[in-house]
Amino acid sequence: MLKKFLFIITILFLSISCANYSLKVKDDKLTGIQTYTYADEYYEYGAKLYFQINNNKEITWWLYIGTKAMPNFIYANMAYIFDSKTYDKITFTLTNVSRNISTTAAVINEYAYIPSQVNCLENAIIQISEAEVKELYRILTNAKSVGLRISGREYQEFILSSSQVKAMIDTIEYYNNEFNN
Repeated sequence: MLKKFLFIITILFLSISCANYSLKVKDDKLTGIQTYTYADEYYEYGAKLYFQINNNKEITWWLYIGTKAMPNFIYANMAYIFDSKTYDKITFTLTNVSRNISTTAAVINEYAYIPSQVNCLENAIIQISEAEVKELYRILTNAKSVGLRISGREYQEFILSSSQVKAMIDTIEYYNNEFNN
């Protein structure tokens, strides 16, 4: 009986401690719910949402888009986050955005503007409007499965993990509950 009880307690502890999301503050400026998955650790692919509040209480939203080391990402011009069943989508233009070759430099203060001779980029950071955040929230909360497509000379498309989708929803809800009263 005691062994069963300890086993159940251990399972509960592990399930709580191994949750796929947690609140992170980057450089005391960026706030978002960061996902932690095996795939993210090695490839940093998918989408992550952060917000930044300056001293004047103005908010800026940042969308991090990572690929699986997509060749010719430097030529990509559009990104879509979409409901994989209905194809309801929101489009982001990838002109004049930061594009990084480092999978760990998803921090606004560490922009890396890449010269054209680099042809295998891994991520981009895009500033998005509050209206886009509302539309993104609508898609994320209504979809059973959410996809990300990056296109240009070629395209890459994959389904976002449920932890990434939940993290973006939680980030928006955290902002609404804490700062948007």
